Amino acid sequence: GYEKHKKNEVLTKYEMYELEYIPEGEKINQISKSEEIIRQAIELNIQEYCKEPFELPDRFVIFQTMDIIPAQPQNLIEAGKDVWKAYLMDSESEAKSYFIHHISKELSDSLTYQCTKIVLDYVYFNINDMEIDVDLSEEDLIDYYNNNPDKFTINQNFQKIDFTTKAQKHKERVVPFEQVRNDIIQCLTFAQKQKFAEDICQEIANEMKFSTPEFLGENFNVKKNEEIINFQTDIHQMDSDSCLSVNTLLKQEIFSNDADIGIIKKPPLYIIYKIHSRIENYQAKFSDVKSDIITFIKAENNKKLESEYRNYYEKNKEKFVSKDSIKCAIIFVPQDLNNITISDSTIERFYDEHREEFFQPKQALFQTIFISRYRKFSKMGDSKRIANKVARLAKNGVDFNDLAMLFSNRIVKKENELKYKTIADLSDELKNAIYTMKKSISEPIENSDGFYIIKLIDIRDARILPFSEVKQRIRQQLTEARSDELALEKISKIDSKVNVYNDSLAELYADFFFKIDWICLDKDAFQDSILGKISSLVNYESELSKLKKGQKLSAIIKSDTGYFIVFLLDRKKGRQLTYDEVYARVKKEYNELTQIERNKELSQQIISRIKQGENPDSLLTYFSGWHFTDWLKLNDNIPGFRKEESRIILEDAINRKKGSFSHLLRLKNQGFAFYQVEDVNTISMEKFEIEKEKFRNLYIKQKYQQWYEKYKGMANIEICIES
Repeated sequence: GYEKHKKNEVLTKYEMYELEYIPEGEKINQISKSEEIIRQAIELNIQEYCKEPFELPDRFVIFQTMDIIPAQPQNLIEAGKDVWKAYLMDSESEAKSYFIHHISKELSDSLTYQCTKIVLDYVYFNINDMEIDVDLSEEDLIDYYNNNPDKFTINQNFQKIDFTTKAQKHKERVVPFEQVRNDIIQCLTFAQKQKFAEDICQEIANEMKFSTPEFLGENFNVKKNEEIINFQTDIHQMDSDSCLSVNTLLKQEIFSNDADIGIIKKPPLYIIYKIHSRIENYQAKFSDVKSDIITFIKAENNKKLESEYRNYYEKNKEKFVSKDSIKCAIIFVPQDLNNITISDSTIERFYDEHREEFFQPKQALFQTIFISRYRKFSKMGDSKRIANKVARLAKNGVDFNDLAMLFSNRIVKKENELKYKTIADLSDELKNAIYTMKKSISEPIENSDGFYIIKLIDIRDARILPFSEVKQRIRQQLTEARSDELALEKISKIDSKVNVYNDSLAELYADFFFKIDWICLDKDAFQDSILGKISSLVNYESELSKLKKGQKLSAIIKSDTGYFIVFLLDRKKGRQLTYDEVYARVKKEYNELTQIERNKELSQQIISRIKQGENPDSLLTYFSGWHFTDWLKLNDNIPGFRKEESRIILEDAINRKKGSFSHLLRLKNQGFAFYQVEDVNTISMEKFEIEKEKFRNLYIKQKYQQWYEKYKGMANIEICIES
């Protein structure tokens, strides 16, 4: 009710914010609880002030609603995604329905489900929050270290196997005391805290027999006359994710135990409770048991799923079978290319003695235009006529690359992309033509498929490659040969000394020794294993499966990078895997299959309803939305899709008719999609060939005109007039 000048005086004295349109649920900078302010402002009429100042911790706020824009359809479509997600994630509606239709009736009739209320006092504490004086001497730490050697020993563990260098590994060793001193202190401190907690729990429990203490210290939480309600028969159905919460631990204890006073020990959490009263057949409100009902429903759903998982396992047992597998030890001697030096004189001598290996036959560098005799939409004889025309244009100076683009039925590389080809390896028609050509354009060369026009760029005569061109190649070849020779020599000596495996090999040949854990002898799994990657070892798979423990393969195995001796350490026979062993895999496979089937069924229902005339925008509000695109080319990206997914969709869509629907597509992000072709604009092959022919003729006419003008300017004309 201020007059205008008074109002302006107030507004200049205090902070004032003039805001743009703000959606409900967003925040105003610098103002806490601003979501509540916006909610209240939306309920006011336009130009109306708040009924009373809005109190904040450090100030008061007065606000006026200047304008309101109602939710628009497009906003609702976008918001629908969040609404749908929230609905699916909210179990309350399901729990409420269950309560109304089942629980309340059964409670009143005293049937299956019994709801019990317990009134109790309890004290709880977490020993991680407690600070107690721990008296640990250096002698205590050393005694613990010496009495628990297994805890401080690193077993022989091969960290990395690199079949090009020496093994990088840790031998079995005891970690020095100084490195684990702090760990020992933490371990012993925690043990003493546990002992302290058990002692204090007993003291509190004894005191609670008479009365519950009011205050025990800042680390102790005291609750008096608390009510805990539960309607489940099996309290242990509770969600394991919450197993360390105080409320859950109490429920699991007091509803399955008749004791009035008890101690719950779940380190680091400890609870001492005293029950005052138990009320059986308690008529609970929904809010009292909502969380229990949700937990119960989840447990029932999980039971159903567990049954379906097991059925899937039973029906597909043959998929869950382990193959024979082996454990091996390997002595590997790699080729050492770094420590071998080949002199220039050795390389020259090798070149002189093996000149024939560096013979290079006659080669040609050329381009071709190919005119197929099976060209579509052409009259008989067109191919030869076009080939003659193209050859004539090329000889008259028309760019060969342009002609190739317009007329060739095969891809033609540009001149800077070409490589020399051995003439003897070419087809007889091309070979004979090139042998008789000079650097020029050929006449059309006919074969069974069509006509070639050749542009010969260069010819290299047959020759022995000069030493300068092959020197580095020879050096590399001799280095690899020498390193291979030395590696074979070294492993042959080892092989002659070792017949069966023994534990001393790891020390004797520490730089070359490896242990390989279990490897499946199934063909695919074996090839993916470390052993399978040794190029030629796959040929010995059968022999490996027949070896006895400790035996070695009969042959030294050569790989691309060195030589191996392989010992069999152990073998496991293939067997049927139990349900528990493959539970995670069964669960994943079953969920993926059911998800695909559910989405296929859902997409078909949606497509059917759209075909019947339902509005896709309203039908898909609570899904990912029905998105429209502009005209797309085959190499475009569809908004919201990966490049690869866009390519697959567009290549599929180009072959569909206007208005048609796609099948269900599975995306890499585990989502699904389908689409409808709203419109498609394609050109028939016949029309394409007609347009291409027009362009060719126009191009030829332009080039002919350029040629004509060029040569007309060069002509000399003499006129003799007699009178």
